[in-house]
Amino acid sequence: MKKFLLIFFAVLVFCNVEKLSAQVSSVTLNAPTALTEQTITLNAEINTDASTDVDYFFDYGTESGVYGNTVSGSETAVDTNRPVSEGLTGLTAATQYFYLFRALPSGGGTTRTTSESSFWTYSNVTSTAVAGFQRQSATTTSITLEWTAQATDITGYLIVYTTGGTAPDETGLQQGIAPASLSYTNKVVIEDASTTSTTINGLTANAEYSFRIIPYNVGSDPATTNYKLTGNTTLTSYTLETVTSNAIADFGVRSKGNNNIELEWTAETTDNDGYLILWATGSTAPDPSVDVELGIAPGSQTFSNKIVKSGSSSTSQDITGLTAGTEYSFVIIPYNEGVNVATTNYNVTTNSEVSTFTLADQPSDNPGTPTFISSTPTSITLEFAKSDGATKADGYFITYRTGTSAPGNPGAIDGTDGSSELAESDVDGTFTIFSTDATISATIPDLDPKTEYSFRIMAFSSDATNNPSSYNYKTNGITFQNNNSFTLATEPATAVSNLTMTSATESAINFSFEEYTFANNGGFVLYYQAGSTAPDLSALLDGFNPDNQTGLSLDYGLQITDDATTISTDGNIVAGSEYSVTIVPYNYDGNNFETFNYRKSDAESLLSVWSLSTAASGGAVANAGYTVDNATSNSLDVTYTAVANAGGYLILYSEGNSAFDISDVMDGQSPSQIDAALPAGISLFDNGTNLTETIGSLNSDTEYAFYVIPYTFTDNGGAVSETYNYNTASPVLKTGTTLCSTGPTVGSASIANDAGALTTTSVKTDLTNVPVDAESFIVARLSADALVAPTDGVAYTADNDFGTGAQTGSGNDVVLAGVGTSVTTTSLSPFTEYAFDYYVYNPNGHCYSFVETITVTTLCDPATTEVSNTSIAVDAFDQITLNWTIDGIGNNVLIIAREDGTAAEAPTTNVDYAENNEFGSGQELGTGNFAVYDGNATTVTVMGLSELTDYSFDIYEYNPTNGGFCYNTTAVTLSATTVCQPPESEATFNPPANITAATVDLSWAAVTGADRYLIVAKEGAPVDLAVSNGDNFEDT
Repeated sequence: MKKFLLIFFAVLVFCNVEKLSAQVSSVTLNAPTALTEQTITLNAEINTDASTDVDYFFDYGTESGVYGNTVSGSETAVDTNRPVSEGLTGLTAATQYFYLFRALPSGGGTTRTTSESSFWTYSNVTSTAVAGFQRQSATTTSITLEWTAQATDITGYLIVYTTGGTAPDETGLQQGIAPASLSYTNKVVIEDASTTSTTINGLTANAEYSFRIIPYNVGSDPATTNYKLTGNTTLTSYTLETVTSNAIADFGVRSKGNNNIELEWTAETTDNDGYLILWATGSTAPDPSVDVELGIAPGSQTFSNKIVKSGSSSTSQDITGLTAGTEYSFVIIPYNEGVNVATTNYNVTTNSEVSTFTLADQPSDNPGTPTFISSTPTSITLEFAKSDGATKADGYFITYRTGTSAPGNPGAIDGTDGSSELAESDVDGTFTIFSTDATISATIPDLDPKTEYSFRIMAFSSDATNNPSSYNYKTNGITFQNNNSFTLATEPATAVSNLTMTSATESAINFSFEEYTFANNGGFVLYYQAGSTAPDLSALLDGFNPDNQTGLSLDYGLQITDDATTISTDGNIVAGSEYSVTIVPYNYDGNNFETFNYRKSDAESLLSVWSLSTAASGGAVANAGYTVDNATSNSLDVTYTAVANAGGYLILYSEGNSAFDISDVMDGQSPSQIDAALPAGISLFDNGTNLTETIGSLNSDTEYAFYVIPYTFTDNGGAVSETYNYNTASPVLKTGTTLCSTGPTVGSASIANDAGALTTTSVKTDLTNVPVDAESFIVARLSADALVAPTDGVAYTADNDFGTGAQTGSGNDVVLAGVGTSVTTTSLSPFTEYAFDYYVYNPNGHCYSFVETITVTTLCDPATTEVSNTSIAVDAFDQITLNWTIDGIGNNVLIIAREDGTAAEAPTTNVDYAENNEFGSGQELGTGNFAVYDGNATTVTVMGLSELTDYSFDIYEYNPTNGGFCYNTTAVTLSATTVCQPPESEATFNPPANITAATVDLSWAAVTGADRYLIVAKEGAPVDLAVSNGDNFEDT
């Protein structure tokens, strides 16, 4: 009921409000107007449902939703669509403001409010026009503009332009609109106020354009964009006219003199009005891209050395007022002018250049008459006096040709190097030399070998750098012809190699050398002189044959055959004397001595060669008194009689009894040199002046043949090997034989033990591969005794009964000496090691050769008895004691233990088994047989056995003589079984329990190691039962 009343009440109140007065039905914001940097007019519209007075408000601020400022007003009798406006002032430039509009009846009522809106104030912009606005440069399709940057109230620049002479005005500017969005057709936006230039591209060549530059400023939003709206700077300028892109063709020098250079070229008639020529001294022409300014008339160019040749059909220009002998560099630049001089365009990228010299002043005179000085295979050197008139020459131009006539006068060669003369039929070559010396020495190179030449010489002047384009020649010149001016033949390519003295006589020395190949017409000269110093060839002159070398005082031998490999001295040789020689190859043309060319720089020399000494006058050694005797195993004595004038004797010998070759005994070689050259099998001994000699180191039992050769030589502080002169004609042959000295060659001879025949007291040894013609020799000894070899030359008596035959030394008994191939050595000791040394020997002289040594041990005697009085006792669960008596005197026993069921393994003779009484630790025989005792005792306790196990023990007696182990392999075997292992302690009863007349309960603690318990009861007295291991009891 209360709710109903409340609702009813509320409805009642509402109805009363509506009935108070007319209300504002709606409010609307209209676009603001009159926006500036600090002011704006805000506009709205009010609608009411009846005519009424209205109060309204514009709330605004710089933060959305926060309005710290309000302007207000009122309107009377407002009905519908009543516009209202209020102006705002004192705003901040380039700032965003937020605002709304609200209105309500003046007497009160509902306030109607618009949604929020906003606006930006414009930025402050400079009021100063841009200064320095001008054309910086231009091309046919672009103009580059430049200006002075502004720094205050400016963000950038808007440049608008059009063709013609009037720039676009400012009417197209709209504040609050970004420059890029303006409606100008041709515009450029520069967004950086510090920029001072820009290039306008896409323009038409040879055209007029007008530009206006407008500064603008913008804040953080394009809506703040503001422009300088009036008084902006304008500019009218031109693009360049199109000019030819071709370099001017054929730009060069037509002619020149001392003070002028006439240039020429091929006319360029397309896109060209004329030619601008610039020049500078030196080799570098002016750079058009640097030195030419585009867009100005040719005559206005500031470069100092210039000339303008108007008209595209022009093809030459004479440049005058130049300095003689000076280099100039020129560049020719085509240009083209359009509707205005500012359109003048130049091709500054592809230009033709030329550098040349003005001619130097011509020399007054020609040089003096030439003189032939010398030649090489490819050059001739001439000398002449310099040109010495008022105007001096700087150099000389020489033309030449083969033959006896000089070249004719040259053509027009001023300003060139004269190379055009090479095309003339009477010129084979040219040569230029620069010199101002009083006497000129000119070496003309690149000539042909062994050829006659004639010459013409002309003086010329030049610039300081000797550039050919400045050369000014004195015409005609002087000639030098028909003067036997030959080049030399080509010098031999190499020196003679391997110059070797091949032989000598008492009056001549002969040489050989490596085969040498000449192109043609070559030969050799052998210069020589006494002594050990090479001949001095410094005075040997090319261009003269050997007979005309007036500066040389040397003997020489001549070899004119160009394929020769030998040469000899030619007279003036003294027997037994020293000489030095040099061989020089030469070339020439075969007719003219002026072409002789010697290769002397690296000529091959031999120092200190000798002629032979005078031969011994007595001839060969005589047969009478010449003997070979007194032989030993390695020597023979040679004796002979003296030969007249001999300086010494060679003894040559060889095995055998026949004559042998002594052709290696050559004159001019020392005995040691001959010895080194002798073939195998021939030996030499230099006996000096002695008449007898023992020739040792010979082979034994060998026959030798001997020659004795007399010789002479020159002593020059010692024997000179090259002077040796041997008398080898008709030598006498003598023979002799040596005795034996060494044993035979062993080869594959060997000795071996016959194991099947081995006994305790004898060894049989067998021999194989005994060398042919040799006999065998065996020495037996205890192996501990030192080997003593037989002495060569001694014969020994052998006996196979050890200790009976001859001895080579203590304990070394000879048991075989002869042709046998086996021997049995007897009377040896059992189980003893013996050595048998085997030799083969030559029975002719008894020369022994050791072959090898073998060692053999005789067999041992086994024991023949067995142990007796044996017994065995089980001491504990893990040990058994054995006892025995050894029946054989001096014998030992070996005991082998095994578990029953394991097969017995008998010991092997002479094997010492490592024993250990811990079962399983001793050496094992076969499987499961372990050595537990080895020695001469009579008891042993074997330990480490297993409880309740059957064991067998095999006892072997053996003979230990000489450290042997000779077993009686018949064993005495003892067997026993081990007992069980007893518990660790006795059991202890607990107190009896549940005692009745007939029963009692007994209990006790378990005992470690016990698996059963024996309870013994006795009535009326303590139990006195004695229990032994192995006893068995039954329950009762």
